[in-house]
Parts: sequence; structure tokens; C-alpha cells
Amino acid sequence: MALNSYSGRIRTGLARLSLLSALQLGLLCTGCMHRPLQINRTYTLEGAPEYPLLVPSTSQEKVDGDFQLSLVTLSSDPNKTDSTFARRCSINGPVFSLTPGDPARFDRWYVKSPSVQGWQKNGSEINMSAEWSRFTNNLLLLVRQGCFPLKESVSVITRTVVENIPFPASESLLFFYSLSGAGFVDLVPGMQIRIERTLFDSVGSKQNAANYRGSVDARYEVVPLSQTGVALRLSKTENRRSGKALGAEANLIFGLPSRFASKPMLRLFLESIGENKTNRAPILIGATNASDLTTATRQIESNQSVACPVAWGAEIDCVSFNKGTAVSLLSSLWINDRLIYLPLGTSLYYVVETVSGSEHGQARALETISLRRPLATGGYAEVIFPRTLTSAQQVILLSGDRLTWEH
Repeated sequence: MALNSYSGRIRTGLARLSLLSALQLGLLCTGCMHRPLQINRTYTLEGAPEYPLLVPSTSQEKVDGDFQLSLVTLSSDPNKTDSTFARRCSINGPVFSLTPGDPARFDRWYVKSPSVQGWQKNGSEINMSAEWSRFTNNLLLLVRQGCFPLKESVSVITRTVVENIPFPASESLLFFYSLSGAGFVDLVPGMQIRIERTLFDSVGSKQNAANYRGSVDARYEVVPLSQTGVALRLSKTENRRSGKALGAEANLIFGLPSRFASKPMLRLFLESIGENKTNRAPILIGATNASDLTTATRQIESNQSVACPVAWGAEIDCVSFNKGTAVSLLSSLWINDRLIYLPLGTSLYYVVETVSGSEHGQARALETISLRRPLATGGYAEVIFPRTLTSAQQVILLSGDRLTWEH
């Protein structure tokens, strides 16, 4: 599934106008003092232009043709590294595998994944979504079996693995946020959800310009909740008083933090059209743990639900947004030390195109721009790419990325 179909689905005209203003304001801070960042590694955009890869600078233990072994530091419990640990805590897959490393070093793990050569040779033949889903589901089983400390979240483990292997640049949203053909996104700190509900005279009135009475707007920040998950924080509202006319639906729009307070694992299904051409409204699901989140996801997928299923256990909650309610998902970015939000899936090219009013401006931005990406283990990675518009189109920005350039 093409990345552009996802980013286009959640980008609205209103967002584009506000983003342009935010980016222009970011230029005013070009000369601001930047706090020094700890750069621990680099990512390099490599490979053919039609199939570029993001390759980390971390050293590979072994490269064997189409596959490689990468050494990854992951937390594990030294008290559980018994004689069966290696067998119980291993994942053996045709594309991605994970095995414990040196028994004397319980935090050392080996990840087997396609090498740069392997991706370039076989990448188009790999069912990326299915293979990565297989790996992450097996990783969840290892967590449940006690291969990692209970305090360690699956999302942190997964991101640490991703940060140490090469992968196709176009699949960044899949590897970091699970966004695939199913159309759902794992919510992580730094994202923002914007909910806008249009208002009309009455529930039964025709929805036209004559009956239009404005809209209500709620913005939620996705914030970390210890090491186990995330929470929602209501950061801004507009016309909330007018929203009282919505009755119970107003509580739905403005009351998500309390609704999901005990559900630290959150996943958002984006608005989409199913196989039967039925529109599926945005759906937000929350669970007490990753296993229940997977169960809820499979139930929605298998039933091709256009709304929340009727029956849920106490470990799961679900909200389906009504017709007339627009839900957008954005990533937080720092541009010249100014925090702004851009639609999920925005490319580096979009930023360059927006802030530069001419070919000269684009060239200047590409020449001086730097991109630094936060790491799960702390610090940042410098993203290195050829200074061309084509390469800028292939770099997908992720939540927390920091961009600086001269103007």
C-alpha cells in the first residue's frame, strides 16, 4: 500500500493552511540558540532511488548475503536466564528473527533481518505488513513469557529493534507505528489527535450551508504514561460551549482522557473505505495490555466493522466517531526550535516545498537543512541523505524529529 494514500487520507485543507503559517513562523527562529543534542549514530538513505533504504550506522556482527545479524541491547531479567532461556525467548521467522546473545550478557540480543543487499534483491517480493506483524506478535509472546522485565513496554522494545536494522524508507510508518493496509496506527508520545465536529440546527435537519452552525474542536496530546503506555491530555478546545448541544456526543469528543484513563495501550483506526465499499468511521481502541489490544484489533478486522463491536471485555474500550466528525492524526516536530504539528506521513520534501518560495529557496533549504531523530535508548541519530528533491520525498518525518536550516 502506497504511503501517499495514508498521508493524503488524514491531511485536510485546514491543516495545510495552519501548517504553512507555523512553518513560516519557524523561520523567525532560525537564529535562536539551539540546545546541544547528543548524536549517538546516523541513518543514511542508501540504495536505488526507486527503492531507498534507511541504514543505521550501528555495526553488524555478521553479514551473510541477503541477511545480517545486528547486535541490539534490550533489557531482560538476569534471574530468568536459565538453561531454557535461549529456546523459550527466541523468534525464528523467514524474514525477521530474534535470539538471545551471550548467556553471560543477558542484555545482548541478535536480530536477523534482510541486509541492504537482501532488501534490494528481494524487498519487492516480501509481504512487508504480514512479516512485520508476525515478528511483533511473536515479540509480544516473549514479553508475556517473561523474557523481558514487566516494566518494559513492547513499543520500546520494537522501536529499539527497528533503530538497529536497515529497512525500506517508504515503510517507516509500518515499522515505527504499525500503519499498514489495515489502516490503524499505534499512538506514541508526541502525536496529536484533532477532532472536529460540525454543528447543524438539529439532528434531523438537512446538513447544508443554511443550517450550518459552526463546529467544535478538541485537540489531544499523546503523552507517556510511565514505561507501560500512553495517555491522552486535552490541550485545546474551540466552541466547547456550543458543543453542549451534542449531548452525550460532547462527552465523547471532550472526555477521552477519563474514558481511557485505565487503558494505556491506544490504537487509532483511520477513516477508510472497506472491501464492501462501506465507509468506516475513525475508531479509537484502548486496552490494558498489548495482548488485549491485538485481540480487539483482530475482532474489528475480521468483522470488517464500521463501528465498535457490541461486546467488549473490561480490559478493552472502544470509541467510534460519528458521521460529521473529522479525526486527524499529526506528529510533533521541532523546526528551528519551534514545536509544530504536521500530518502523519509528511515527507521532508513537503517541509522544503512549503517554506521555500522559489527554486533558489528550495536549493538553499536542501543545502543547509539537518534532520535529527530521537532514539528509544536516548540521544539522537543524524539522518543523512543526498541533497536532492527526490531524496527529500523519500524521507518520511516521524514524531519528535528535529529540523534546522538556514534561510
